[in-house]
Amino acid sequence: MRKHPIGIAAAVALLGQQSMASAQGSANNVMVGCRSDLSQHDDKNQVYLSAMCTGIIRTMFYFGSRLGFCIPDGTNAGQAIRVVVLYIDQRPARMHERFEDLALEAMQKAWPCRRQ
Repeated sequence: MRKHPIGIAAAVALLGQQSMASAQGSANNVMVGCRSDLSQHDDKNQVYLSAMCTGIIRTMFYFGSRLGFCIPDGTNAGQAIRVVVLYIDQRPARMHERFEDLALEAMQKAWPCRRQ
């Protein structure tokens, strides 16, 4: 009988974390970490957001052709971060959107796959 209230409390806690994560996942928030990563400042307040930015972009970079973009030979993840930051910075009205969506769009526009 006691497990039921604990289960409800755990579910509420997880839902709270999910809504917090989605708010943190907006381009407005994650871009702070991307800019920190590019400037190579060791801002301890931005470590989480910097890791989030880098992790998202590196994962997309790794799976590029499966996500609809083809990375030129010799391109590295640091260049991908710069592409994403430039793309999003040029669209300030879209900063409320999910970072992942904008990052993917940026890389698809920068490195479209050639049709053969």
